[in-house]
Amino acid sequence: MKNIIYLLLMVLVFNSCTKDENPIETIEETNQQITEYFNYQIGNISNFKSIISDRQNNTILEADRISTVASQMDIESKEYFVLNEQINFVNSTATNEIFLSFKESTLQQLIDTSGAALLIPDSLKSSLVIDLSEASTLFKYPINVGDNWEVFSANIVMGTYKINVISITANYEGNEEINLGLNYGTVNTEKITYTILLNFPDMSNPFLPNKQYYYTDIWFSKGLGLVKFSGSKFFTNFLVGGEINMNDTLYVENQILN
Repeated sequence: MKNIIYLLLMVLVFNSCTKDENPIETIEETNQQITEYFNYQIGNISNFKSIISDRQNNTILEADRISTVASQMDIESKEYFVLNEQINFVNSTATNEIFLSFKESTLQQLIDTSGAALLIPDSLKSSLVIDLSEASTLFKYPINVGDNWEVFSANIVMGTYKINVISITANYEGNEEINLGLNYGTVNTEKITYTILLNFPDMSNPFLPNKQYYYTDIWFSKGLGLVKFSGSKFFTNFLVGGEINMNDTLYVENQILN
């Protein structure tokens, strides 16, 4: 019995010494580390292939997107990268701008909220106010499997009541290899699933929930940034500088770097 107790004491002493000699190093969160994923340089150009389908996976439109890092701009004392987005369809071209910034080891994108007023019927605009996030938090670093965070939120405020009508959250799924074709080959990525909760109640009974869920997957690769996204066009439209549009819930969009 004394031998067993002695052995246990030796194990405890050994483990204590091991922990003291090899302390766990914490990763300091810095913008320098997250910029390893998003190496924005003025003049950089990325080309994407886009396919828009209905929810039955029938192709409706195909397009090419050319994303150019055009400039840097200060907005309310915060520095943003301005990306020009040119989307070429068969018979037309659309252009948008994206504003991206780094904040406390996150990548944030300004949201075009110009279409938000259309979410409220004209008869109720005098009594309701929309409270929206100014930016969406697309990515964070360091990142671990199971990490989740709030991306974007919108609320309708009615006096002292607040109804959450849009909630987008992110969940990190882990590493995945993606084949980007001849130009980039197979790259290692971080896959994140975004859950979009829409809750636009019937205004005749606004406290009765009307929840609808949509999903989008995005793949990020170190040095290349966003290389692929697939899911509800309601959210993917944000990624290319579009405005809030409820009709986009009817469609699915896939884009991949090529």
